Amino acid sequence: TLGSSEPLTNSQKITEVLSIISVIYIFLTYRSQISMSSIVQFESTFFQWYQIHMDLMKRIQPEIDACVSNTILPKLNLADFQNLSVFEELAQKDIGRPLHMYYRSLFQLFKYIKLSPILSGYSQRKKYYDIIQSNMSDTELLLFLCFVLGDENRDKKIFGQFGNKMSFKDLIDEGHVLKNCYVPDEALLRRMTPIVRRSFPKTAIKSFHFFVEKNASTTEADPS
Repeated sequence: TLGSSEPLTNSQKITEVLSIISVIYIFLTYRSQISMSSIVQFESTFFQWYQIHMDLMKRIQPEIDACVSNTILPKLNLADFQNLSVFEELAQKDIGRPLHMYYRSLFQLFKYIKLSPILSGYSQRKKYYDIIQSNMSDTELLLFLCFVLGDENRDKKIFGQFGNKMSFKDLIDEGHVLKNCYVPDEALLRRMTPIVRRSFPKTAIKSFHFFVEKNASTTEADPS
């Protein structure tokens, strides 16, 4: 014991080891409780925010459908897809201002997931990316694609720290958010495929269900 020159008995050694183990256990339990509390707080904020976004979607879904049918598809049908200029024109000029609120809402939701200190790795963030992605309609996905590729700041590195920074486009690629994006016109889909796959290389590796190159392996698309 402290202050004594006598050697510890086996019983005293066991007692001290058990005391150290107890302290470590209490510390780990405390950390676990703090972590669980933080996750609960994160999810509470996320789902409240997501519900606000879904309420917005219910109001503007007819506008999204009309925009895709009357503005986006006609414009894309005339494009040569040599660069991203058609998406820039759509996002910055042709798509009505009310729908920009939808894009800003999604931008902030994805930003909240990416920058949360509670979600330390991609596997933790993916759960929340998938919740958003799984509820997006075909027209919504196509509109979102045009917004992401047409954003003048699409390649600006704004998320992360130091050498690990990424752009919003990179974030959407990391989360495979557009993996189910669909264009109803088969000929247009094929013409868009190369530039879309180049813009989202991580998604293109295995997750695009519809943007598949003619010569690509049929096993390339992720069946999930």
